[in-house]
Amino acid sequence: MLERIPHLILLLLGLLVASWAQAGSRLIDPEGLEALRQQAGNRLVILDARAREAYLKGHLPGARHLSALEAFSREDGTNLLPPVNRLQALLRARGVSNDSVVVLYDNGENYLAARLLWMLDVLGHEDNRLLNGGLYSWRAAGMPLEEGEPPAVQGDNFVPSVQPERLATKLTVRLAMENPALLLLDVRSPQEYAGEKKLPDVPRAGHIPGALNLPWTRNLVGEGELGPIKPREALRSLYGQLPKDRRIITYCHLGGHSAMAYLILRELGHDVAVYDGSWYEWSHDPRLPAATDGE
Repeated sequence: MLERIPHLILLLLGLLVASWAQAGSRLIDPEGLEALRQQAGNRLVILDARAREAYLKGHLPGARHLSALEAFSREDGTNLLPPVNRLQALLRARGVSNDSVVVLYDNGENYLAARLLWMLDVLGHEDNRLLNGGLYSWRAAGMPLEEGEPPAVQGDNFVPSVQPERLATKLTVRLAMENPALLLLDVRSPQEYAGEKKLPDVPRAGHIPGALNLPWTRNLVGEGELGPIKPREALRSLYGQLPKDRRIITYCHLGGHSAMAYLILRELGHDVAVYDGSWYEWSHDPRLPAATDGE
């Protein structure tokens, strides 16, 4: 399909992605990643957040596989952030150390990679980047891919330093409903937010009372489900309604799309955390209120 994208569109795509790189953000374009590969040398760790089957069929040169689904899979069956020691082991086994420069990517949805980036932020890893548009942008730029497994790496010395202010729990969200210094942002579709659509794995429809709605797809060029994140100025306009003096807690269905909003809001200078349990956890607790429509 990418081969049919007109040259002019690909050129425009490159300019849009480059607008973030020029601003010095944690969003990086394919050319910026190649420059970073030269600068960081052995400190660079590229992590592919997709499913293993997709990774084996073709991945960025030197990338190591860390499925976002694997990282957030817990023995209790939930999709919450796993214990720190388990995450530490996963990252060390992929060569991550405290001074690594970690670049994450997915197929181009951005939210799988963003959830791993948020995870690294929570664990206190300092230098984390996201390949804007993931494999979609990489292939559109004509960059090469590798197949199969990369060379094995030795476990490295990453030692977490947990940053609790980046993680919101059910309790903090419950308190946020009554605290004017906190603001809840629901990034699901308008239909889910209004209670008109309910996914099959949750018992209730609607949203957390008091939450604003800004669908995650509005962050992407073309506002579909695949491609690069919009330029900074477009996002400043999109999020202009959100005050800088209120702490923002983002949530979605399972925590992935809200992590992408988290990354963007931090880029725009907001104090923000992700409600990891999101609507899935909230809707399963009958003691917690739910609102519909404009409530």
